[in-house]
Amino acid sequence: MPIVPEHVWSKVEDPVTFAQCQYVAGLAALIRHDLDEAATLLEDALVRHRGLGHPAGVANSLMYLATAYSLLGRSEEAVALFDECRQLCEARNDRWFCSYTLSVLGIEVWRQGDLKRAAELEQQAIRLKQPFDDRLGIAITERVPTGLHLTATNAPYLAAKAARGAHVLAMPGSRW
Repeated sequence: MPIVPEHVWSKVEDPVTFAQCQYVAGLAALIRHDLDEAATLLEDALVRHRGLGHPAGVANSLMYLATAYSLLGRSEEAVALFDECRQLCEARNDRWFCSYTLSVLGIEVWRQGDLKRAAELEQQAIRLKQPFDDRLGIAITERVPTGLHLTATNAPYLAAKAARGAHVLAMPGSRW
């Protein structure tokens, strides 16, 4: 059930406001763990923001649509969207949002088993968060067991954590 009923949205005449309503409704669905609804709403928001040339709306829609795809098990699509969001942020020199994008991209590639790339992404995210004194973001990022200290001895353990770590990071298989 959307926050704002669709019959109310249909009266919104400003296209930016309407795109933002779709985005917020998609976020609400994501929080409710209604992943199919979230994906549908966020896909629509992304199309609308792209059409409007609204980069902040595109970045937000990319980030949370990728999150929905990740939770739906659509990992390759999620990685592509997270990466597109990262590129958009870098092109606009947006370090703060880019740091969060790198962090969630790192989680997704970690889930795919690419521990080396995940560690690199998480380290990049931390470097971008430090100038903002983003203590919460750094703490969350540091909690991702990416294999920052990857060795031949702990590689099998870390690969198993990537495969079965949903309970730690609220991935598919767990409830938020």
